[in-house]
Amino acid sequence: MSSALVSPEMRRVSVPLAGSICSTVDVPKAVTRAAELAPNSAEVQLNAAFVYKRRQNFRLRIEALRRAEALDPDNTRVRSFLVVTYRCVRDWRNAIQARDRLTIRASGANFFASRWSRARDEFRLSGNIDALKKAIAEEATAGEASAARLDFERFQTAMFERDYANAAHYLSQIAPESYAQAEFFEIASHTKAFYEALLAMASGSAPSLQEHALQTAEREILSSKTATSEPDRSKSLADLALIHALLGRKEEAIREAENAIEVMEGPPGSIEKNAMSSALALVYARTGETEKAVALIEHLLSSPCELQVGAVYNMTLTDLKWRWLWDPLRGHPRFQKLLAGPEPATTY
Repeated sequence: MSSALVSPEMRRVSVPLAGSICSTVDVPKAVTRAAELAPNSAEVQLNAAFVYKRRQNFRLRIEALRRAEALDPDNTRVRSFLVVTYRCVRDWRNAIQARDRLTIRASGANFFASRWSRARDEFRLSGNIDALKKAIAEEATAGEASAARLDFERFQTAMFERDYANAAHYLSQIAPESYAQAEFFEIASHTKAFYEALLAMASGSAPSLQEHALQTAEREILSSKTATSEPDRSKSLADLALIHALLGRKEEAIREAENAIEVMEGPPGSIEKNAMSSALALVYARTGETEKAVALIEHLLSSPCELQVGAVYNMTLTDLKWRWLWDPLRGHPRFQKLLAGPEPATTY
């Protein structure tokens, strides 16, 4: 699943059939023929799901994954893909149910089976932040998560609640090297310096401290721009764009956010490019381009979109409601109307 659906763990999955099918002229016919030749093969259905993802047909992708799940109930890869796919189309209820089926088969080490993973979907479904707090307390009691991961989850929850004193405390407990650990493969979408810069801005630190934090994050991002993969380069550009927006460098910020979309792999309208377009919407919001921001949000909020744990530009109604970064839009009538209603249905 390319950078696509999200985790490096998933990127290591081998999908030879998908590659061979994608090279044929008639992809649907090849998928159908493979299923006819091996009707009881979950791997055929899994590879078909990869093909449908590349064709941006998420309805057929979900159907293929459900068939694979029925054929091989012990295949935790399939259920992990189902969880993430349901999230991309904002079907929180089915994401929760797929996650619960995964938990029956997976060990506690599987990220998608964690209590926090489920709680995020509950939060997005209900808007009740107590789901996050309950999951953290249960993980701590059961010893299911490392101290670093628990602190990151507490930091995220405190930021949603604008409890910046506690957010600063929990973030300070996480060693920068923790972000490179395997268990953090999807936990921290941004670097610690990036989060520290946003925290300095959100909490109203002295201007000199804000500028220092932003410049520190800028230097760190610039030093990492030699990344070779398109997703990593694109996400670095998106982070740099937001830092420059907060530093008041409007033209730079917009140009970098647009470049992040261009660099990201995938065709126009893919979930990966939509995620980077979400970052552009946030840059628009922070640079006074309110109308452009709201128009882009209205489009993206009903489009399939890659979501990452901790990414500040995730395009969900819950993120728009709770994240302080969207505050410049809160006086806009169309943005207010969006927040007052239910989450728009994702078209797929």
